[in-house]
Amino acid sequence: MENKLKVFLFTFVLGCVSNTQQKADTNTERELCELFAPTGTYSIRFNTVDSTCGAMGDVQSQVVQGIVIPDEAAGCRLVQVDWDDGPCITRSVFYCDDGLWDMTLDWRIQPDSESSFSGTLDATMLRFTGWNCTGHYSLSAVEAYEEE
Repeated sequence: MENKLKVFLFTFVLGCVSNTQQKADTNTERELCELFAPTGTYSIRFNTVDSTCGAMGDVQSQVVQGIVIPDEAAGCRLVQVDWDDGPCITRSVFYCDDGLWDMTLDWRIQPDSESSFSGTLDATMLRFTGWNCTGHYSLSAVEAYEEE
């Protein structure tokens, strides 16, 4: 009887240790990246950090898996996407040519909640006349809800 009790206690303690480790691993994974990359329509507000291009106006844009989709008229193509699941940052780089501007747009987007994100935009722009500028902007965004 005593051996059965020892085996039972050993199994019980082993089970508790195993569950504790599993819970600790799960918590670590959640802490690394609790939120998914934003998807939907967002109102984006820009703050100029450093720019020879001037200020950016606020925009409403479609976002897909953390990638801010530029207006079709800008003639952009996506050339790079990276996902850093540690801090949950989506980096997307677009090369754009709308006939007036050649642009490189380098976005870094990090979710803040289920309906908001923040990040940065680095823009390099070359006007067809030869004038160029660069800009570094911080940004914050909230999901835009359609009125019914």
